[in-house]
Amino acid sequence: MPPSIPYIQDIRAELADVPPEQLSDETILTELVKAQTFLEPYKIDDEAFMRQCYVALATYYCYVAYTSLAERELGAVPATTETRLRELRRIAYMFVSQIAPIDEELRPNIPEPTEEEAGGSVCASALRESVLSDCDCG
Repeated sequence: MPPSIPYIQDIRAELADVPPEQLSDETILTELVKAQTFLEPYKIDDEAFMRQCYVALATYYCYVAYTSLAERELGAVPATTETRLRELRRIAYMFVSQIAPIDEELRPNIPEPTEEEAGGSVCASALRESVLSDCDCG
């Protein structure tokens, strides 16, 4: 399927925080073609789902391209870059992993939450046989 303008608009909408002058339509098209080429062997009949896969993966690729350009041109990247990249990678992974094998680049590298991030202390638990199953309650 050749890339189309609606796909570019979808990706641009996902990256609304990225200034258009720092992410051209040509770059988006290049990254969209890359995503479509990667996913082509795994294409399924559900066109709406495939569109979501293409957009999710291309959005991740586009943000990587944008941050590389921003770093070269501005000497720094936005403060939220790491968080945004991780989130976009997670979204792409959720879609793509349903139809294609995933390589290490796309596999989310999300560390285990610390005790503070988890919102309290960590507690181990285990499932045991219920005493209610032996109850003659009837």
